[in-house]
Amino acid sequence: MDQNKSWNSPNKLLLQAGIIIAVVILYQIFFGKSYDLTIKDASLRMSIDQYQDVILLDEIDSLTLLDTLDQGSVADGGSSRNLSWGIWESDSYGRYHLYMYNMTSRWILMEAGGETYIFNCDNAEATANFYTALQEELTKK
Repeated sequence: MDQNKSWNSPNKLLLQAGIIIAVVILYQIFFGKSYDLTIKDASLRMSIDQYQDVILLDEIDSLTLLDTLDQGSVADGGSSRNLSWGIWESDSYGRYHLYMYNMTSRWILMEAGGETYIFNCDNAEATANFYTALQEELTKK
């Protein structure tokens, strides 16, 4: 039997395709995930998987740029190697909404509409820049 023909049989091709799909899915789960963070239409929008928050800029009561974080524990949400998201609870912030890149060492703490939100960008500099941009948007209101 010719080895090239047996490797290209329909069953082997399906196995190869299945392995490739599994590798892509596992990569996305552990390394490729990100979340959306945008300022659009006078609102701040954050979303990942089934979690989404849209906060009107008029509802934002306070913003603070943090250098340390008491993350606490997850109440409803999840985390991967790169991200943590969902509803979390900590001694410092109580129950709050989290959208966080795990390897970034700065965070934005936001109070809006009676809720607490903590989020960041994919690096500390981008987080500080987003904080400044959000503050500028708030001064326009």
